[in-house]
Amino acid sequence: MNAPLSPKFYANLYALASLLIAVTLFFSYAPLNNAHEGQHFLRGLTFSALYKDGTLPISIIEFTDVTTENNFLARRINNTNAKRDLNFRAQDIFLDSTKRQPYVSDKKVVRYPAIDYIPQIIAGSLGQAFDLKPVSIYYLARLLCLSLGIVFGFLILRLLPVYHVQIMVLLLLPTFWIIEIQQYPDYVVTIAACLYFVLLIRAFYTKRTLDWRQGMGFTAVGTVLAISKVVYFPLIFTILLISPNKFASSQRRAWFVSAVIGFCFLATLVNVHHVLNETYSFNILSPNIVTSSNPQKALLLVMQQPYLVAKDLGQLILKENFWRQLITSLFIWKMAPLAMFEPFGVLPFLMIALPFILVFENTISSQSSVSNTKTGSKRLTARQNIGGNVLLILVVMATAIFILLSIYIDEYPITPMIQGRYFIPILPYTTLLFSRDWSQVWQRRGALYELIISLSLLAVVYVSLSVQHYTR
Repeated sequence: MNAPLSPKFYANLYALASLLIAVTLFFSYAPLNNAHEGQHFLRGLTFSALYKDGTLPISIIEFTDVTTENNFLARRINNTNAKRDLNFRAQDIFLDSTKRQPYVSDKKVVRYPAIDYIPQIIAGSLGQAFDLKPVSIYYLARLLCLSLGIVFGFLILRLLPVYHVQIMVLLLLPTFWIIEIQQYPDYVVTIAACLYFVLLIRAFYTKRTLDWRQGMGFTAVGTVLAISKVVYFPLIFTILLISPNKFASSQRRAWFVSAVIGFCFLATLVNVHHVLNETYSFNILSPNIVTSSNPQKALLLVMQQPYLVAKDLGQLILKENFWRQLITSLFIWKMAPLAMFEPFGVLPFLMIALPFILVFENTISSQSSVSNTKTGSKRLTARQNIGGNVLLILVVMATAIFILLSIYIDEYPITPMIQGRYFIPILPYTTLLFSRDWSQVWQRRGALYELIISLSLLAVVYVSLSVQHYTR
């Protein structure tokens, strides 16, 4: 049996690959390339030193609006020089903190808390302190966002004892890097979900009994996950998968699990209150109030006629386009960049191959368990293993349903466009579903070949995206 590649090897390889991707995207991807990117950028600045008395500098808002509009126009122009002129027109706007205007975030981004916007907060505060131009503040936020992603990705792979290939493929997906380069809050949720997964896996294989230090780690990461986006709260319950043998006593286990879930539940309640207060307002829950706001109507429908909502979601899931849209946007970001390869069958191949590498390969990989004396792990009984898989299925299904429900509420009554980035935080936990025994450490044959195949598939994706980007 081939010796497994070390976590240090995977972490270093990820650092090199991510630096190459980050440098390429940093200089090639136009700033504020869509409307939501500008909204999130301004939302992040409302938590920084730039935001005073409910106002932002007019120059910041003008830079965001002009750049977004120019990119919108540039996509409809075939002339390369005209595109370049449009993209650089807003870069001459200087920061003027004396001229300000009230700013309230868009209703779809106001729900996100400050923890999702740390790069924008730092960039905005430094911009105020050193009188930076708005375009410099934007690129500084982009640089910090990419840097945080690389650092945490390296840390995740360095601490993870197993599943390195799957997690590295996930962290190198174009979708994850696009949400980082566009400074979407989803990258914070993905990092938090991966860190929680790391803590869970390390708890499976530790030789020591778990104590308050591990409990603090679970609580801190779980709280960030719950505060960032409430729909991912079910992932917290995967802590129940940890074997009772990892605790000094059943009473210690009860206190440990109850404390983690309890603190995270409180964080979830705070987030729910914030979302309802800021986005929908409690007064719209009265059936006597008529409102034209689609999310408000959808929320009323969910509370008053849940069976209709379930029917709508069921019909949506049964559509063939739903799954095609989900898979492509999950692993490749958008379908359009690979449309040119459709006649050659590359797109269908990638849609099957990438999920296979990320999720299903555990079922057929040659595996051999390390002796329990090395891992300090006791093999689970058949009942415990079945119970763990049932719990995993329920957690993954509940999280997916909450995600679909939130998309349904946001887009109602329009048929929602499924965006795969929302489902990325679930993927690490699906790897456990297809392992024969998630309580053991496995050494796998051919780890290097598996890694080469995975990175080759990703390379095809990135090359096709680059060709589309520079030829359109």
